[in-house]
Amino acid sequence: MPDHERSAEPQPPASEHAERARRAPVARETSDVTRFRGVWLASAAGALAVLAGLVGWGGWGAVASPGPLSPGHAEAGLACASCHAATPAATACQSCHAGHASRRSGHRRLQSSGELGCATCHTPHAASASLVFTPAEPARVARGHGVSELPRPAAGYGYQPTSRVFVPLVASETCRECHRGSSDRAALCLTGEYQSCFDEHRAPGEPPADRDAAWGAAQRLVQASVSAPAPGPGPEAFLGFGFVVALVVFAGVRRAGRRRAEVPALAAQLLPPTRRRLPQIDTTTCLGCYACVDACPFDVLEVQRFVAVLARPDACCGLSLCEQRCPNGSLVIREGEPLADTPHLDASLESPDVPGLFLAGDVTGLSLIRNAIEQGARVVSVLEARRRGRASAPARGTSRSEAGAYDLIVVGSGPAGLSAILEAHKAGLNAVALEQGSVAESIRSFPRHKLVLDHGGNPEARASLWLEQCQKEDLVAKWTQTARRERLPILEQHRVLGVERIERGRARFALKAHTPEGEREFYAEHVLLALGKRGSPRKLELPIPEAWRSHVHYSLVDARPFAGRRVLVLGLGDSAMEAAVALAAQPGAEVTLAARAPEFRRGKARNIETVQRLAAQGRLTLLFDASVAGFGADGVRLSVAGQTRELAVSSLFVLIGARMPWEFLEALGVRKGSAAETSAPKHARSEGA
Repeated sequence: MPDHERSAEPQPPASEHAERARRAPVARETSDVTRFRGVWLASAAGALAVLAGLVGWGGWGAVASPGPLSPGHAEAGLACASCHAATPAATACQSCHAGHASRRSGHRRLQSSGELGCATCHTPHAASASLVFTPAEPARVARGHGVSELPRPAAGYGYQPTSRVFVPLVASETCRECHRGSSDRAALCLTGEYQSCFDEHRAPGEPPADRDAAWGAAQRLVQASVSAPAPGPGPEAFLGFGFVVALVVFAGVRRAGRRRAEVPALAAQLLPPTRRRLPQIDTTTCLGCYACVDACPFDVLEVQRFVAVLARPDACCGLSLCEQRCPNGSLVIREGEPLADTPHLDASLESPDVPGLFLAGDVTGLSLIRNAIEQGARVVSVLEARRRGRASAPARGTSRSEAGAYDLIVVGSGPAGLSAILEAHKAGLNAVALEQGSVAESIRSFPRHKLVLDHGGNPEARASLWLEQCQKEDLVAKWTQTARRERLPILEQHRVLGVERIERGRARFALKAHTPEGEREFYAEHVLLALGKRGSPRKLELPIPEAWRSHVHYSLVDARPFAGRRVLVLGLGDSAMEAAVALAAQPGAEVTLAARAPEFRRGKARNIETVQRLAAQGRLTLLFDASVAGFGADGVRLSVAGQTRELAVSSLFVLIGARMPWEFLEALGVRKGSAAETSAPKHARSEGA
């Protein structure tokens, strides 16, 4: 770049505010706080699962005992106190089974020394098994709550009981605790799961005589290798079940928490505000940490006397950046009177009055490039979800409508439109974007070398369109490269003349566009209006003479052609101040910046500081309480503080904002938000450019 051109560009002020980082840290809940969220609920759910499992398996008695009683004890209707009232509990067996001393001298010796007791062989709870003989029924093996029926042999059991009889079984493993090795003759008999020594306490022929027949049948069944059912789940099984339930509940709570955090960021926060929203600061708790000041892209806030203050309320557009970045909750956003210039949209950015019609970008009333990018991606995610919800979804890349109709037509290829067509292309939607100029036309219209700021995106956002802090030329080049690399279906030089609601198969909209080949109609099931507002600038409210029409401008792209000229800039927003600064940097230019306001009420702090510095140096004239009263042959008549002043200028820039295209929107059926406010949260996405 030549030296004279380089020096002609406006330089940022060397102030403390301009030198501070514009990317404020986010006050987020860290894992130190969130990692225990859901632990108590998961613990309670796990404990209840263990309790429910125990009660469902073994009744309430299973909660207070090591398992169900043995079959004989359960048949007798014993309670816990029947045995555990005695100390030790094993001595209670003699109250029912007196005279059951062992007939074997070795066992009696161990019993007298206390090394062998009734419970050593006959466990009173779930591990104990019994043969159950019932009249006219097959024999069964019972253990705990498990019962297995034994097939009746052809010759029968040789035993026909007259009442139910229980024959306890002793596991061979119990006997092997003492009887082991080839030298122990008793060990040779332990070949099956249960032992067949039924004469431990009573010799054959001793009363009651009917036990002999039961023992004989039991012995034959044991020798036939009868096996008992599993005793049922042990404590570790119930504890494992409870752990699994607790883990599932814990994961569900954490996931629900993440979803609750995502919903405002990806859905409701992308809605434009429908009421005037201003920050309210509690000065008694404010830390004066600059987090809110650095987060606000419009420099609404300042730190004065060590606390944050609302310096320029007119510049606030209702973003919740400052509230989200405040580390201790000293700043909150309060809602006031309804805003009359925002469209009525639902959480999907769809017009409830015109199903299938979506809005994104500046036309929604929501500021910042980052918001527009994520709004465009949001619309495509909604259409993807609807497509998945249809049982008869077609193959990717094919139209669900009749021939020649699109799933989605995007009007405009600015930040919102380009983001939407990029995501639609990746999702395989049959979509096209119609652009009256070139790709990223709205960014191309920014002043030369304008710095585009990015305050950081939401990590949960799905938009993939690139955005970082850079100059506008770099951003246009990056987006143009993306459109070419991805071969995005963007039709340039296609100006949409009108949108009509129709019913033709799935096609609900007909769009008429002026193309290089003439007028053409497009049909679509869904339409996304990503129009922006730069094409609808606010204009002077007085007639402009024919001689002046070519000298009145509503935007500034390049200030170099105005070198050496006298220029009047009308307005006091960021666009007006940036234009005035760029014009004042041109050699020989005489620039006047005039505004109706009595003081600075809007705009970024660095723009205000630059304008004030240039005014103090005499390189720019600043007029407050001024408005255009008329045009003369040699200049413009201004009304300044009630007095008329002739200002000799050759060009006039009217940069007093833009207006919503309500005539176009209302013709489609879109209502204003003030006429039908939604119940969703009314705060914007927190990031932008």
